[in-house]
Amino acid sequence: MTDSNYFVAVDRKTSGPFKGQQIRNKLNQGKLLKSDFIWREGMTEWLPISEIISEISGVNFPTLPEQDAGPHSMLMEHPNELPPTEVEIPPKGIYEPPATLSQKNALMKFGCKNPETLDRLGRDQASFMINAFEKDALAFVQYEAGKQQKKSAKAAYTIAVMVFVLALLAAIVYALTH
Repeated sequence: MTDSNYFVAVDRKTSGPFKGQQIRNKLNQGKLLKSDFIWREGMTEWLPISEIISEISGVNFPTLPEQDAGPHSMLMEHPNELPPTEVEIPPKGIYEPPATLSQKNALMKFGCKNPETLDRLGRDQASFMINAFEKDALAFVQYEAGKQQKKSAKAAYTIAVMVFVLALLAAIVYALTH
């Protein structure tokens, strides 16, 4: 193991110098990947970190246990006879800030009644959910409009049949009286 100064390249951008422990910390934090490139004095070319990880000094922390990334789905309940819809929620990002108060309020207006779920949502997750609820609400409005059109068409048909029957009765009465 050496205590060299290392330089790293991520997305074709170089940074450094870093000591070995700094490289290991960045790997553990997910800021560097083992597939990112590294170089130090004495190397002839940039190599993936995975190829020289054993020579990088510092403590190699064990990987963290899997943490709960928050809710994975949310049930949207609708008024009337429409069945509830379950919406999948994308995973929360590592550095994702929590949902804003206005996002939480919007989700409560859409029918999210679980405060623990709202507290654990990230900002991007909340945006995704609001978009999903808006699409679902639009589908609900279109469904209701379709029902109203069917009712209107049925009422118009009923009125037309009634007018036809009355005209037919008037014609029969006229024919019998003349």
